[in-house]
Amino acid sequence: MPILCATDFSPCSRSATELSVALARRLHRPLLLVHATEPPPIALPEATLGLETWESALLEAAQTELSRVMASLGGEGLELETFVDVGSPASVIGDVIAKRRPSLVVVGTHGRRGASRFFLGSVAEKVVRSSVAPVLVVPQSADHVREWADSGAWRLLAASDGTPAGHAALSWALGLERSLEGVVACDVTALRLFWPHQEAHHYGLELDWHQGDAPPLLLPLLERDFRQELAGFREGAGGTDLPKEPSVALLAASRDAVHDVLEEARSRHADALVVGIPDVRSTRESTLRLGPLLRAASLPVLCIPTQAAPADEALPPIGTALVATDLSDDSQEAIRTAYRLMRGDGQRVELCHVVLHGPVGDGLDLSLSSVSASVSSPIVPRPVPTPISPEERAAVEARLRAMVPPAAAGLGITTHVAALEGTDTAETLLQAAARCEADLIVLAFRARTGPGRLFFGSVAEEVARRSRTPVLLVPPR
Repeated sequence: MPILCATDFSPCSRSATELSVALARRLHRPLLLVHATEPPPIALPEATLGLETWESALLEAAQTELSRVMASLGGEGLELETFVDVGSPASVIGDVIAKRRPSLVVVGTHGRRGASRFFLGSVAEKVVRSSVAPVLVVPQSADHVREWADSGAWRLLAASDGTPAGHAALSWALGLERSLEGVVACDVTALRLFWPHQEAHHYGLELDWHQGDAPPLLLPLLERDFRQELAGFREGAGGTDLPKEPSVALLAASRDAVHDVLEEARSRHADALVVGIPDVRSTRESTLRLGPLLRAASLPVLCIPTQAAPADEALPPIGTALVATDLSDDSQEAIRTAYRLMRGDGQRVELCHVVLHGPVGDGLDLSLSSVSASVSSPIVPRPVPTPISPEERAAVEARLRAMVPPAAAGLGITTHVAALEGTDTAETLLQAAARCEADLIVLAFRARTGPGRLFFGSVAEEVARRSRTPVLLVPPR
């Protein structure tokens, strides 16, 4: 598949064309140069013949200019193809991308702000948002273009904010590392951008709201889950066949997340920043807004559509399962189901009971079970206004031990019991699942109607709706 470079012969596109030539040479790929000539603003019926002549002259002049540009850039010896057409640049480029399916699209950007960008700076953004192929956006002020042509390694910073778009950026960057092995060395740094307050709530940790300081356990949990995500990409892409494990960085976002990421890329001397482009159907908005990012960047930005990411992520076995129950006989089936899904060999079951506090939780008890192989004590009880007494905790744990299937020990599954406390059942379960690195949440579910649904059915629905982890609902026998 060729590398497609769009040019309008401006100084802005000069950097993009230089970079596309360097990439085509180093990757031994054909190069497709595309130029779009804007049609006249007014087309009169009586001027049709003159218009056709005018368009032919423009197309011929564009072909001549493309040849001159390639000669000035040393494009001799490349497998080169040119395409010129009359129409809106974004539309022409988009049509060629859809038909030719290039491996990479290279476009330049003026980096303009304010009203001028609506006339000159929006073509690159339109191409990025509509492209089904990765797009490399090269600013006019880029100072790393020459380095792409030498024999050194490419320093890439792949940024993720935990959304599917960030997922795509990481997957594509690590997939590129594998596909270019032996051709170009890639030094990939995986950056996890996070909001401290949001992630602290996700894990159920207390945050100093006045100082904004992250709790001590937050960064280790974030790094653990981020490395686990990267390990899935590497195993799916060939595992130990990859040159090396990527470097990992965590970055707490401020109000200007775009500036934070660009400053991180600058401090790491990255040759390019890799970001994901959200699917138009996505309900989760990315922290890195595309327009401000492209206008503020002084280095090339690789924009990866969600559908362009490799689909070869590894499929590891279930290592952690979270089961919620109300300690009744009906809920026993959920626990048995969790154990049937396990294969032993170091897997761990954390069987827990959630005690709710406050008016909403009076008289309502739920339990949960989890399996964790990576954390010795994965679920850390949070402080609550009125904690249960040691005697009550011991009684709950005794009931939980009685619910463990007798055959579990013979399967090699280690079981640990604990009591959880909170003010909201669904939130307590989701936070516990995040802390113990759950691969699956298993809930006992009763298809009740009327008032009973408010106490039992709504918890399962709330967990299933808000969970980042797959949820399995188990009805009673």
